[in-house]
Amino acid sequence: MFVTCRSCAKRFSDRAPACPFCGASPPKARLDAPGSVGSVPTAIGRPPDRTDRVRPDPSFHLSAGSVLARTFRLWATNFLALSVLGALIHSPAIAAWTLIAVIGGHDPERRNIFSSVANLLGLILNLILEGAVTYSVFGQIRGSPVPVGVALRIGLSRANAVLGAILLVGLVMLPACVCLIVPGLILATWYWVAVPVAVIESPGSRAALTRSKELTQGDRWPVFACMSYLGMMRLAGFAVIVAGVRAAGGPAVFERVTGSRGASMQLTPGAKGVVELLTIPLLTLGVIGATVAYHDLRFGKEGTTA
Repeated sequence: MFVTCRSCAKRFSDRAPACPFCGASPPKARLDAPGSVGSVPTAIGRPPDRTDRVRPDPSFHLSAGSVLARTFRLWATNFLALSVLGALIHSPAIAAWTLIAVIGGHDPERRNIFSSVANLLGLILNLILEGAVTYSVFGQIRGSPVPVGVALRIGLSRANAVLGAILLVGLVMLPACVCLIVPGLILATWYWVAVPVAVIESPGSRAALTRSKELTQGDRWPVFACMSYLGMMRLAGFAVIVAGVRAAGGPAVFERVTGSRGASMQLTPGAKGVVELLTIPLLTLGVIGATVAYHDLRFGKEGTTA
């Protein structure tokens, strides 16, 4: 069933602990009558039908402030659970960096090969984590908590769709970024919710980009504001974590990759494993933001989140 929020007048599932738009507690009255439109929500990921729909709001506009506030609220509330989920998914990559640190020796060529494999493994695991976090957070917004096992299964099964969407976004943005930064930012705004579309709706990689562009149309500025703010937060957080690992480990966390005087300094494999573990919450922050925006855009414009 759906209820109408007393504070913002928006409709949402009566299973949600609070209004996903403004955070107010749900009213106990004004429930939709059984059998009315919107009274029978379906499982997450299934195509919507008539019973999933409520009337869309013709005056809807995405609120960047609401999206960001709820993103940080969800992030703080689920920080431990999402960190554990992320650590579980990324455990093979963390183990790989630890193994390189132990048996890598002083052979630069062998260590570079092992490091490339570990980096590739980390990227693949990121896809699984994005899918799992998206599905889990979307279920929580709708008032249907998702067990960890189900989130992991969905993350694994939708990894190909997430990869396809991310690759297509990258291919589309690359020429624009080469020419000018502004076109690249415009395209990034269009496709910011492509991953949630790929995970929740599973329309295919190309269709996910088209769908993201349609959902963000008319609300590009608030989408851009959310994307930019969360992106800067993630970059700042990453810089702080790397600086903290360097300060804690001292010179031992560095290694020279060339013998030249101006040689760059890189983190050792062991330090990279620590950084990968500590930056998992930053990755989930961006995923939560895109998922909240996707939920609001779909609910506000179409009257459904099923």
